[in-house]
Amino acid sequence: MDPKKQLKESIFHQTQTMPFSIHQTVFLPPDALYLHWHPELEFLLVTEGELEFIVEEQVFVLQEGEGIFIPPYLLHRAAAKERGSFQAIVADTEWITSARSENLWQKYMKPVCSSLPALALVLKPACSWQNSVLQMLGAIMKLPAEQLAEQGLFIRGSMMMIWQMCYDHHVSLFVSDQRNEKVQDQLAEAIRMMHEQYSSDLTLGQLAALAHVSEGQFCRLFKTVTNMTPFHYLNRCRILHGCSMLRETDQTVSEIAMQCGYNTISYFNRKFIEITGMTPSEYRKRRET
Repeated sequence: MDPKKQLKESIFHQTQTMPFSIHQTVFLPPDALYLHWHPELEFLLVTEGELEFIVEEQVFVLQEGEGIFIPPYLLHRAAAKERGSFQAIVADTEWITSARSENLWQKYMKPVCSSLPALALVLKPACSWQNSVLQMLGAIMKLPAEQLAEQGLFIRGSMMMIWQMCYDHHVSLFVSDQRNEKVQDQLAEAIRMMHEQYSSDLTLGQLAALAHVSEGQFCRLFKTVTNMTPFHYLNRCRILHGCSMLRETDQTVSEIAMQCGYNTISYFNRKFIEITGMTPSEYRKRRET
């Protein structure tokens, strides 16, 4: 099983009549938002205070009045030093572009479902088009909860206009060409092995052989698709599995480190901090809290 699945958010964000959710959260330090992911895209607006937002390994500091776009499938969390609040809308990608139009989804939405961290974007009022996005998101989030189902056309129409701006000014810069799509297919078997055999002593030669390329070419292709080196990606798989074990078992950190493929607890700790921003013990304690 893909260890990342263990961190999938358990909250269901959509229903048949409302394929989106809108919510407001009051947060307290230090954890404003727990580590998770979901298959929907998300827009979040800070309405009070300051947030340190972490998307995969990118860190963004958001001030009151600013927002952030979080692509589907990316791990994200947030930390804060003081009390504050934020609003968020989480929406199904097919609902925005219309599930009946394959061409629209392929052009406008498929690029953001590639798990590329660089697609995350901070929205600032000082930028004209980003301010327009923030204003439109604010109008949606001001709707009373009891009116959401009745305002479906307004919400969907607004989200389509928001997404057109985001696509034109941001997403289109990262759209994969036909060659990159072929590369993703070429690397699929190696990535599957990394998810399923993360605790094994996998070698670069083994992974490159699955893609039928040299080790050097495999590294170059892998970085193009994931923006990570193969072994950074493998460490990420191991640490995410370690997160689920820390959350769901009473095993010691040393035992978990060994089961995740690490021979020393010090190296496990170092990689855990690098990927999650906290030690294994801190992660377990905060999840319990």
